[in-house]
Formats: sequence, structure tokens, C-alpha cells
Amino acid sequence: MSLDPFAAGSSGDFEVDLTAYKTPESVHLPAGWYTAEVVSVEKGVSRNHNPQWTWKFMITEGPHEGQMIPLFTAITPQALWKVGEVVTALGLGVAGQVAKFDLDRAVGRRAAIRLEDDDYNGDVRSVIKRVKPHADGPAAAPSEDAA
Repeated sequence: MSLDPFAAGSSGDFEVDLTAYKTPESVHLPAGWYTAEVVSVEKGVSRNHNPQWTWKFMITEGPHEGQMIPLFTAITPQALWKVGEVVTALGLGVAGQVAKFDLDRAVGRRAAIRLEDDDYNGDVRSVIKRVKPHADGPAAAPSEDAA
């Protein structure tokens, strides 16, 4: 069967295999400040074809512990302020200096994140509007398994 429902000879019926399709992540939490930890950072390309980093934060305290919230930071001159906000909040760089680090070093670092509501295609979702240093520093809390 052709995947093109408009192919010559196609009837009005069509079939699409959605087994590999994932529903886009969309989380809605109350607006406010949350303690969160970076669980991953991925290089990618934005919808505007700019290089970007996608930071995935996990809320680590309170009733929403475990919820994942992504933050997309485009690597463009106009958006470097946001990259700087995240990098300095995580203790990976200092304002006014060149920050050089492996993205994997961000994993496990904590910060305070401010969530706000955003309307995207009719759905209200939470987005990270601010990232600040965690009051106790960026290092992840020691694990209970650590000796």
C-alpha cells in the first residue's frame, strides 16, 4: 500500500503507521519557581534552522517532582543572553568570559527555574522563562548510594 493517499488510483481510504509517532511533550504546571536538575542536553536545530541546545530539566522537589520540562536555547547573537543565563546558573561559565565545557557536564546540575504559561496552538503548556542559580549551588545533591 502506498503511503501517499493522493496517489493515482487511490481510494478515499488510507492507512498511516503511527507506531513510531510520539505525542509531543506538553506539560502544564502552576506558574512559579521550582527546583530542577538537568537530565540531558542535546544539540539540534530550531524551527528557524538555527543551531540550538535543548536542555531537559526534571523538577526535583514538591508535588510535581519528576516532571520534565524542556528549554530550547538558540545559538544566535540575539539569543545568547538566554544561553548565558542557563550556563551561569548551572555554574558552567562566568559572565564576561568564554565558557568552554562538555555538554555532559551539565547533566546532574541543579538550578531554580521559573515556569510560566504559554499558549501553543490552542494548548496551554508550561515553559521555562528564567533560570537562576540554585541557593545551595549547582552541584547535584549527593546520592544515597555514594560512599
